Amino acid sequence: MADTTPRRYDPCDLIPEGARRNLALAAIEAFGRHGFDGANTRKIAEQVGMSSAGLYVHYASKAKLLYTIAKVGHDSVLNAVNDAVRGIAEPDRRVHAWVSAFTRWHADNHALARVNQYELRSLEQEDFEIISAIRRKTEAAAVREMRVLAPDDPDIRMTARAILSMGIDVARWYNPAAARDSLALGDLYGTLALRMLRSDEAG
Repeated sequence: MADTTPRRYDPCDLIPEGARRNLALAAIEAFGRHGFDGANTRKIAEQVGMSSAGLYVHYASKAKLLYTIAKVGHDSVLNAVNDAVRGIAEPDRRVHAWVSAFTRWHADNHALARVNQYELRSLEQEDFEIISAIRRKTEAAAVREMRVLAPDDPDIRMTARAILSMGIDVARWYNPAAARDSLALGDLYGTLALRMLRSDEAG
């Protein structure tokens, strides 16, 4: 029998194996723990057995390293939600699958998700605009899915943002050792999203 468990997305899979990926993984930990300004490129490089000079062979600057992990993170989120609804026709199931995948991504990748929420101000302007465009694309996809269930909601964009914010906030508190597993958490948030979108029907 085929395994129907949703795929777990590792954003760094989008970076070819080798020094660039290893540095990106080390940077996620460093930026998440110390913030972009507090992270030390020498220590990031040393964590993967490299010198600071070696790091700059692969990334032109610390800001470009941040951009790389932000870019693969945001691309990975979009891949996850797009894949989650592929082949599903029923609107309620699509919304549940979309929100579940979005939430699960932020639990499974909570360290990178925190970096993506709190450190983007350190990006160079051109790179920030690229990341912002991906975020707008993800939000537009959420609105498009949710509008089908709540066509008369004049505030559907704000409702979608509220639901997205719930999923994003998972990264702030999620601890895989103490919380329910990410698959169950995603299922719960998918159900909560459906309740929010159908609340007017109950009235």
